[in-house]
Amino acid sequence: SQATILLNQQGQTPLLLAIERGSTSTAILLMDANPRSIVLADNNQSSVFHYACEYLNEIVLQRAIVLSKRLNSTSDRFTVC
Repeated sequence: SQATILLNQQGQTPLLLAIERGSTSTAILLMDANPRSIVLADNNQSSVFHYACEYLNEIVLQRAIVLSKRLNSTSDRFTVC
């Protein structure tokens, strides 16, 4: 799960790169490994939600929404960027 927070020079995480490259199964795997990775944004402040919309990945978008709701319903709340 620690690999999910690595960043390249553009500030992209492995999750964002997986979405950009059309690898839905890898993106789902990364989100499940570290649900909090959905709140990380790249240097342009684009998050998993932006990437999923830009690259027309409804599966990733739906999974990110479910994870966001689940994380927001816990006592350890956070704000999605």
